[in-house]
Amino acid sequence: MVESVTPLFEKREVVCKSDLEAVLQADPVQLKQVLINVFKNADEAMPDSAGVITIDWIMRNRRLLIKITDEGSGIGNPDNL
Repeated sequence: MVESVTPLFEKREVVCKSDLEAVLQADPVQLKQVLINVFKNADEAMPDSAGVITIDWIMRNRRLLIKITDEGSGIGNPDNL
């Protein structure tokens, strides 16, 4: 699933830290859309193409925890959340 999303962000370096094969029951179309949206947010958080998007995942208590990080400056005004 991750490999199908990263080519959409070819101008951005994307680093995958996990090599864990994860199998889960989920709607693949919705999961892919979530990944695209989060990757897009991460991409837009960095003004130049030098920043990196990193994705990692682990299994914890039979749940998949996905962590996507970027090198952007963060939220300027958290009151707007």
